[in-house]
Amino acid sequence: MLPTLDLHGVDRVYASYKTNEFILENVKLKNKKIVIIHGIGTGIVKESVHNTLSRNENVSEFYLDGMNIGETIVFLKWIYINLTFGLKFDIIKLDGGIGYGWRFILL
Repeated sequence: MLPTLDLHGVDRVYASYKTNEFILENVKLKNKKIVIIHGIGTGIVKESVHNTLSRNENVSEFYLDGMNIGETIVFLKWIYINLTFGLKFDIIKLDGGIGYGWRFILL
């Protein structure tokens, strides 16, 4: 079962807020696909959700579910880069004097 956010009964401002919050939570959880239920109604919440999705940098694509137009399927993009690196700064002697040098160390 996919992670799902149900927005029935909320206004467009709160729908936008909850959509962004839900996306961020699922990016952190490394989920690739989520579902947002906005219902059919007048389309105000759906429009708010789709506007929010189109502006969110963590969304790669989204579309209305063909079997249920009251929900939107969202694909998230996440790139997990875990680079740990450090710079070591050493004082070295150059021609009998003191100079500065650095050494890059990949940890």
